[in-house]
Amino acid sequence: RRAVRNLLFYLACQPDADRASLINLFWPEVNDDYARRQFRFTLGKLRSSLPDHSLVIKSGDRWRLDESRVWVDVREFRALAEQYLHPALQISNQRPLPEALAQHLRRAAKLWSAEQFWPGADFYGQSELEGWLRDLRQEMEYAHLRILERLAYNAAANGDHELALMRARRALQLDPF
Repeated sequence: RRAVRNLLFYLACQPDADRASLINLFWPEVNDDYARRQFRFTLGKLRSSLPDHSLVIKSGDRWRLDESRVWVDVREFRALAEQYLHPALQISNQRPLPEALAQHLRRAAKLWSAEQFWPGADFYGQSELEGWLRDLRQEMEYAHLRILERLAYNAAANGDHELALMRARRALQLDPF
């Protein structure tokens, strides 16, 4: 059950993954035949636990969730951060952001509701998956922090000092150093 849940979360966070990478991540220390059987079993359990088994798509040797039918907040957050954070950081903190750009950053900030990305995740000693999650967590948390900081500066540049202070406090809660 744990492997099924973790596979679902992994596929939700990654645009797609090839079978060999999934096998190496989830079953790194077992022989290849056993690992492939475990992958097929886990994938079958995952597909049967979903409302529609076709939500998990195979394309060649790659697996992914059907993004046309499955919305994932992590993917949305990453897409917004990748597309809009860098342009926002190129504008002086003393200048307000163009409203459309600020709206995209606010949307990304609203997608984040936890103190930490994927709190409570446990891969029970699977170092490859733990490393993947650690790297993803760092990427996501850094982007979230930078978005909050830039939105705080934007609020101050627009004269909304109360909102600027609220966003700055939130950023400090996430990274007090």
